[in-house]
Amino acid sequence: MSSKHWKLRLGPTHALLSPEQLRAAHLLHEQARLSIPELARRGYEQWGYSSAHSAAVALHRLFQRYEYPARSRAEANRLLASNEEGRCRGETIYRRPCKRSALIGSSFCPYHQADEIEQVAL
Repeated sequence: MSSKHWKLRLGPTHALLSPEQLRAAHLLHEQARLSIPELARRGYEQWGYSSAHSAAVALHRLFQRYEYPARSRAEANRLLASNEEGRCRGETIYRRPCKRSALIGSSFCPYHQADEIEQVAL
């Protein structure tokens, strides 16, 4: 199957995103090291999607359609492992360090964000 034929079979364009929004999402994917699911979680309501999953599927397909390179899962895992200062400073229920990525401008992931608020209040 030729690559042009394959691209035609990707299905609908899912173009709820404007070209500018798509370029901005790809920049965040490349430079801020945000994964496609994370981008979708942060922007699905603003973009007009019904869920983060539908936005993630649409982003993935749009990246393919417009030939924006997406990171492989292995590359994303390497980036995550090498980014110690971007890790959440919270603890799991077993008192182990949280391995999730911290939110931009925060020291905690979405699950431990309340911990940050408590520390600021004290």
